[in-house]
Amino acid sequence: MGCFVRLSIEQNQSAQKALSQRWEFGVNLEQCAAKIRNYVIDISSNSHRGSLELGQRLTFIFMMETYRVRLTEGDEQTGPLLSIDLCVAPTASTSEELDWVAKYHRAKKTRLSSYVKQNPNHPELNDLYFSFSTSADSLNKSQLRRIINSMRQIAHDFRHAHNVQFTGLVAPRPTNEDDLDVDSRQGIAKYYKADEDDSNEHLSSEYDVIHEVRNLSTEEILAELDKLIGLEDVKKEIRQIVAAQRVAVRRREMFMRGEQLSPHLVFVGNPGTGKTTVARLLGELYSSIGLLKRGHVVETERSGLVGAYIGSSAIKTRRICKLALDGVLFIDEAYTLINEESEKDYGPEAVATLLTFMENNRGRVALVIAGYPDEMNKLLRSNPGLRSRFDNTVIFDDYDDKELEEIFLEMVAKNDYELSPEAYVAVSNYIQALPNPRPYCFANGREMRKLLNEVVKNQAVYVLNNFDLATATEEQLRLIPGESVPPALVWKSTEHKDNGRNWF
Repeated sequence: MGCFVRLSIEQNQSAQKALSQRWEFGVNLEQCAAKIRNYVIDISSNSHRGSLELGQRLTFIFMMETYRVRLTEGDEQTGPLLSIDLCVAPTASTSEELDWVAKYHRAKKTRLSSYVKQNPNHPELNDLYFSFSTSADSLNKSQLRRIINSMRQIAHDFRHAHNVQFTGLVAPRPTNEDDLDVDSRQGIAKYYKADEDDSNEHLSSEYDVIHEVRNLSTEEILAELDKLIGLEDVKKEIRQIVAAQRVAVRRREMFMRGEQLSPHLVFVGNPGTGKTTVARLLGELYSSIGLLKRGHVVETERSGLVGAYIGSSAIKTRRICKLALDGVLFIDEAYTLINEESEKDYGPEAVATLLTFMENNRGRVALVIAGYPDEMNKLLRSNPGLRSRFDNTVIFDDYDDKELEEIFLEMVAKNDYELSPEAYVAVSNYIQALPNPRPYCFANGREMRKLLNEVVKNQAVYVLNNFDLATATEEQLRLIPGESVPPALVWKSTEHKDNGRNWF
């Protein structure tokens, strides 16, 4: 009898303890829900719908992407869990056909999971989502913004990679406005510009491309730089710049006097020579040595800086500059900011705004401008203050035949193809027939991508003509025969322009 009473008392105490824990956890869940909802409102203004009650999702739009957040109870150690879903694209894939997505996540180490929301009426419009879960207790607004920006970049890179290999399978969906009510659509007007309306052009996020850092060490990032094909002079120059900046940072920490080195760079060279790739690594390098607090890279060009009327360029430029604070602002084809042939061009207004922002935010932003040598020289001469703020110019030379061949073979391997001996000889002949010295605007790596696309199309025709597609083996689908390589092109004589080394 005594044993029974003691057992009943212990069970009652255990039940009361569990009930107390559930009550405390429920209060904590409500607090987290209120906190996360406030974060979403601050980040996305009125472009949100739904609630964060258990089993419910809060949907919002940020930087032209649709996100959903959901709270779950979690456990005693982690507390409430926040799940963040990003709608990547409509796709014809089913949940069982996501092996190719899973392989992408494993290869890139994205830490994201994937799933498909089925559309029974229109299977071709199944929604592919990327998902990330984290503890909601300690999450702050800055961390949430970094997470969704990182997810946005992963989705952007995923679409690019798989559109190249699976044309039409994945297409970006700019917004999900149809899922929002009238008030919400009015709320996101300040973020998205209709084609026929330019009243909100200066607030458009259409041209923002943000690359977040991966928290790698300086040595790991420099090792990635060394793995790039060719670019020996660029690698040497970047290493010298990083070494000088590392020493300068250490000297400042020890309160030593000295001239502050400018972090701003000019990249000059033909297209397809790796300027954007190196700019992304530069942001991570600047972050790893402590020169920049965050190190993210914001990519833009003329359309993201220059407006359609007086005053709009300054507003657009300030917005993109603020987005790049504590990181790198990379402006591709920067020479297009100046149009000497037009009296009504508002590019100089953007340049003047850039100069003011650089001066007022020393140590918090690095500007990298890129373009062709002679055009970049004209840009730097167009404004007296522009040339003085760029101490270093990095020349990206054209790839030679051997380097182009290495680039092509790397593309072939990454896309699960294999060249037959005859195809290898044909590719070598194709590359050797390219003009040397390279003509003005020669596309370098992009020429190899164009060649690969042509080869892939020819190989597909070869497979269909010679094999039954239903029973074709992996080797037959992988192998590229010699006849799939197009004949070498006959290039028209084009005036070769100097690479610009004597100008900078």
